[in-house]
Amino acid sequence: MLKVLRATLGVMLGWVALLAVLATLQPARLATAAHVAASVDVALDEVTQRDHTIKWPAWQKPRAFTAVTLISFIARSVPGLPEIYIEWETAVEMDAAGFFVARSPNAAGPWTRVSDFIPAEGDPMTGAQYDWVDATTMLNHRYYYRLEVINTDASVEYYGPVFVNGAGPIIISEVFYDPSGADNGLEWLELYNPTTDTIDLADYSLGNGGVDYTVSRVQLSGTLPPDSCWVIGGPTSNITNYLPLLDQAIDFSPDFQNGATPADGIALFNVKAISITSVTIPIDAIIYGTANTNNLIDETGAVNPPDIGVATNGKSNERVDITGTWRIQSIP
Repeated sequence: MLKVLRATLGVMLGWVALLAVLATLQPARLATAAHVAASVDVALDEVTQRDHTIKWPAWQKPRAFTAVTLISFIARSVPGLPEIYIEWETAVEMDAAGFFVARSPNAAGPWTRVSDFIPAEGDPMTGAQYDWVDATTMLNHRYYYRLEVINTDASVEYYGPVFVNGAGPIIISEVFYDPSGADNGLEWLELYNPTTDTIDLADYSLGNGGVDYTVSRVQLSGTLPPDSCWVIGGPTSNITNYLPLLDQAIDFSPDFQNGATPADGIALFNVKAISITSVTIPIDAIIYGTANTNNLIDETGAVNPPDIGVATNGKSNERVDITGTWRIQSIP
């Protein structure tokens, strides 16, 4: 009987010792987990604020990989509208919690988050497509954008910057640069105002050329009514150039170049003509020819292929939609 009691007591003491060990371990394990969870919550709460203060938890180690593989990150505008449209697409998202869009007036910053927190929708196998509209922008301003990826461990990855010009309220709608025979005094260009406002043209100008847009520069004048066109050029109006109704009669001098290889271009600027330089970025442009080997920039500030081919003798280049699709018009 004594042996049984001793054995039973030994088992009980063993259980008590085991429970004591577990009691000392379990709270420590739970405390560590709570500390980690609290640290993550604090870090994520910090990064969801609109400033750039991020308190990194002490336990965090540097990431050995990027959480997001980005396919594209684009900023674009629509002529006549102040809003900027931001779009991006991911191929895979490993540990992304979500995104912020940040904006700056300069490529080097400083940066301000202008979007709310945008939750991630992709996964490690498929990625996702995203779009967001910046409704706090103004026409005729340049904006730089940066994409911030907030990871589940509270680290941040940056993509960009990209930039866009807030699309001016007027666009180039048609150009006639190669009349049959001599060009002098017969060339013209048409502008279109797609907005519901009357536009004062005093701060707008035109430039054209092959290497840049300073070959000839023209200061615009007058007021362009809403949903209306404005024709500049001539000053001759006859059957050779299809009898344009000139709103601003002026002789482009030197004449528009006729395109080929390299391509030539005509651009609209929201600065005075005297201020146009070889690096001034237009608010709208048409580049015409077979290859843009002289690296003319368009309204994006980048070098892109020509918008359209050459309109030969007696034809024009005509815009067919507000987004910038062009065609060769046989009867201007």
